[in-house]
Amino acid sequence: MKRQHPTADDVRQKILADISAARENMVRIRSGDVAADMDAERSTCSSAMKTLFRSGDQISELPKGRPPQKGTSFEAQTGGQNYAGGNLVILYARRTDRSQPN
Repeated sequence: MKRQHPTADDVRQKILADISAARENMVRIRSGDVAADMDAERSTCSSAMKTLFRSGDQISELPKGRPPQKGTSFEAQTGGQNYAGGNLVILYARRTDRSQPN
């Protein structure tokens, strides 16, 4: 029987738990690390990370060595690109409300 990969919702719940458990004001989360920890697909992790992105969060690294751009949204900071690699790194503001959809 083929093993089922975690869903985007599973990944979101893990990221939310990591943000909640952090002591720092900004929590660094790398897509590839989440994928490895959960045996999830990188594209699933990147998509989940994007849905949790809010104003006040910051992209610190993009796949393919591209520098993030300035802006308050995921789209502004990625230049509208839909990055799905393991090197997507987001600094999440710990105290941001993520209970509502973006």
